[in-house]
Amino acid sequence: MTVDWLLEHGGPAIRYRTATELAGLPPNHVAELEAALLGSPLVQAWLHRFQRDASFNAVHGAKHTCFENVMGKLTQLGCHSGIEPFDVRTAYFRDWLEHQPQLFADVYFSRTMVAAFLLRAGYAHDPAVRAIAQRRLQVLSAFCAQKDYAIYVDPADYPSIPKAYRDQPLVDPALYSDGDMALPNWYDLYLLAHYPQDLHSEAVQAQIDTVIDYILQPDYQRLPQGYGIGLFAPRRYWVIGWCVLLPGYFDFDLDEQGRHSLLRHLLLLAHFPTARAHPWFKAAQEHLEGYRTERETYLLPRPYLSEAPNGYWIAGNFMGLEENRRTEQAIELESTFWLLRLRQIMQE
Repeated sequence: MTVDWLLEHGGPAIRYRTATELAGLPPNHVAELEAALLGSPLVQAWLHRFQRDASFNAVHGAKHTCFENVMGKLTQLGCHSGIEPFDVRTAYFRDWLEHQPQLFADVYFSRTMVAAFLLRAGYAHDPAVRAIAQRRLQVLSAFCAQKDYAIYVDPADYPSIPKAYRDQPLVDPALYSDGDMALPNWYDLYLLAHYPQDLHSEAVQAQIDTVIDYILQPDYQRLPQGYGIGLFAPRRYWVIGWCVLLPGYFDFDLDEQGRHSLLRHLLLLAHFPTARAHPWFKAAQEHLEGYRTERETYLLPRPYLSEAPNGYWIAGNFMGLEENRRTEQAIELESTFWLLRLRQIMQE
């Protein structure tokens, strides 16, 4: 009944994703819904935000034109590999990734990010995407298996830190000596959540479990927001961000950013059996289940479905699915789809 309600009342994105992910409708019906999706003003607007630019600030950032936000939003709306207008616009980044030097120094973060979003969009067959996923899993699992949370060093032993960074802890340069950061970040988790199925094995799953177990420990969750700073050249310091801190981990008194990011992070962590068994995950799911209505739909408070002019998709700043989000029904439709999708991911 709830799925039928989504198909009847949802906009193009909710109808298409409900049909393809929740309902299993026949191909001829899905083709009509795909055409409606691609013709929708919302999808067209985001498709036109793609830029043929793989420089760091064009890939990563809070602008709605940054690659990470455009890819995150379009895949959220239902776009994926095999949809021709989407394939055309992702071709530039797939080509860029393929022609990068094999060493990870300098651009490892950009490549990890691009590979993660391409994997999420279904480009698991691309050799460069596969190679980066395999490399990151090896690096991350080798470090996380040590269960070492003493990741900082005394800055007095290193070149003078710029004044703007002196209140930030210095991450041990040994953890990124070749440019390939051993510490996991949110983008790495998207790589692991969508790791190529044909590369999966019991050994690979054990490596993924090792990484997830590492970030779920209290010692990790007590790390400062964003890790700190790193020394990436003889006298050049950069901020190291995006550590996997979970909103409401120690208590469920969520701040504003915690409400924005909770659902986005829960949808990601649901891919990992190790995470699903953790008390944080169970508490977060129970918290969201509290917004079920009497007719078996869901109605989350608007902060849980934030849609900002700019921000980070990965932090839950672009959660919208409907064209017109001003009505309560639009929020109910989005809430219901997301909670049903969460259940489905947990069962996959």
